[in-house]
Amino acid sequence: MAVCLRDRAQGRAVHSTYPPEFLERYKHALTLFVAGRFEQARESIDALLEWRPDEPALVEKRIQIDLLDNRPLAALERLRRSDDPEDPLWPGLWGVAYLRSGSYRLAAPYFDMLGQHARAAVFERLDDQRPADPQAGAEAPFRQHRPMPVIAVKVDGEEDALLALDTGAGETLLDTGLADRLGLSLGEPTRALFAGGMPAEVRYAAVDSIAVGDVELGPLPVQVMDIQATLPGFFGPHGVDGMLGIQALWQHDVVFDFPDGRLVLLPQGRLGTTPGNSTRCWLAGESHLVARGSLNDYSLMWFLDSGMVGFECLLPEATVAAWRLPVSRGTHEAWGGGGVVEVHALRAERLCLGGICRRDVTGVVMPQFPLETAYGFHLGGVIAGDFLGHFRLEIDFRRMAFRLQP
Repeated sequence: MAVCLRDRAQGRAVHSTYPPEFLERYKHALTLFVAGRFEQARESIDALLEWRPDEPALVEKRIQIDLLDNRPLAALERLRRSDDPEDPLWPGLWGVAYLRSGSYRLAAPYFDMLGQHARAAVFERLDDQRPADPQAGAEAPFRQHRPMPVIAVKVDGEEDALLALDTGAGETLLDTGLADRLGLSLGEPTRALFAGGMPAEVRYAAVDSIAVGDVELGPLPVQVMDIQATLPGFFGPHGVDGMLGIQALWQHDVVFDFPDGRLVLLPQGRLGTTPGNSTRCWLAGESHLVARGSLNDYSLMWFLDSGMVGFECLLPEATVAAWRLPVSRGTHEAWGGGGVVEVHALRAERLCLGGICRRDVTGVVMPQFPLETAYGFHLGGVIAGDFLGHFRLEIDFRRMAFRLQP
């Protein structure tokens, strides 16, 4: 079996034949990665890199694992050793690594290479994200709980706004009305794909700060869309001014205290998570929070999305068919960032995450679930707001660990 390597000096492909033992171990490492067994995959890939340190396919997977572990500086170090930043093999990895490190202008050309020109144009005019104040923390009470928690913030030091909290949101989303009041400069319309699989038209802009109590987040790229038109009546007659995304929060330890009704931001490390008192999680893609849990007796990698409400989990049709889970014949309407989508209802005996289980859970079945194979590993479904809303969800983005507490 031949593996194709790129020779930059000659601008041509070079073929090298690897021994069967190497290929067998490489296949095993990829199998672990696809199954979401990232710790074991890392060990296997590290051993193979000692054998073949310049093999691009191995280096790429190792960088992906650094980013899953939210270690952007380690990812950038590997990229600088292995790739040409002017003519990159992996522009997506460069872009995400710089984005995670808060270096928007350095991320911009790579998102431009990926065809995300509107985003890149906003990144180019943004200063680096300010580092978190190692002493500052904040609490923001929920102004309403349903359908999603909402907190009060101040945007760009002058506009009071109500933002919904959604662990499934990456970039912060602002309503067009708030963008108009702030006088934001909007980019060209572009299509964004939301977690439910529905696209929506958004425009990109930038804000200098979003203040949650005494904690100032920013500068931040934001998406802008007409929330009331896209989700008419979803947030009640008064609506909201936007949604606060994970990318605004990941420099802090974060507590989504759903039972007590508050968002808590703490300096990194203040939660005191250890392997003995927490569960591993990862950041897939740019900012999708994923963790391993189980449905009935099936172990799955889940996307944690508190913004999906009205049910406890979401599964793709293929998974439901493979496990022969009972599904209702009637269809129901589900709301998402791209609008309304029809789903079927299901029930399962037990859903577990972070050592905590709920029984007789309700779920929905999606005909398509784009995230299922989007990241090179199998993502089994979504654990949604009606499950997470029973607990205090504590997230340590530095260690990529979380705790669920009743």
